[in-house]
Amino acid sequence: MNEIMEITKNMLWLYTGDCWYFLIFLVCAGYLFSKNKTHSEIMFINHYMIGIGFIYIFPVTAKIIMDYCIGKSVYWRMFWLLPMGMIVALAVTFFAFEINSRAYRNLFISAILLLLIFSGNFMYSKDVFSKSVNSYKLPEDIFSVCDMLEEHAEKNTITAVFPTEFLPYVRQYNADIYLPYGRRVETETSPSSDARKLFNIMNQTDKSAKELAQLAKQNGCQYIVVSKEDAVNNTLSDGDFKAIADSGNYIIYYDTAS
Repeated sequence: MNEIMEITKNMLWLYTGDCWYFLIFLVCAGYLFSKNKTHSEIMFINHYMIGIGFIYIFPVTAKIIMDYCIGKSVYWRMFWLLPMGMIVALAVTFFAFEINSRAYRNLFISAILLLLIFSGNFMYSKDVFSKSVNSYKLPEDIFSVCDMLEEHAEKNTITAVFPTEFLPYVRQYNADIYLPYGRRVETETSPSSDARKLFNIMNQTDKSAKELAQLAKQNGCQYIVVSKEDAVNNTLSDGDFKAIADSGNYIIYYDTAS
């Protein structure tokens, strides 16, 4: 249980980040709790927030949710169940109508709006965002690699193993290309499965070409796509897989024995 409690604490800090929005939400929630007796219509939402908070913190319910619902690594998503925007809006509205002066009321609302604006972070300045260079909003390498695969396959079924960075994008561009595993392979497959073994070796820095080729065959892959910087390029062509195309950043191998 100590591990579960540590995870819940870490997820709380991960979710709140370095902005003030969650603190503003807590202040507003506390204000609404104080209005239970005078505003019975908000009792339901107060009880709802207490229930969600208890489910999140209580180790037994937390463990059940982590193990059987959403997973430990994304437990912070539990906070999505909290109607934060509505709570802040309700609290500000109730408090504003308690201010008799219209001028002070408008000044208060304006101050809250400015506080909300400046308490957050500009999301598009984060490293996870980059300016799109095409209408698909996908990495450029996806187009060239997928087009080369389709051209070589000549309308035959394509099953290929890709580097991890390709996993979220391949089937967005071409749904005719099949993958032995998706981007959630670590949570949706057992460690002993062929798909997980293939995923693990694809993510090894010093991978065995022989083992990679063998696992690709076991997973029904006719093609292997690897980065040109991957050292496995030096020996992968020694077996049945032969290089058939070069996209510039990636090399495509085809199983000539298939």
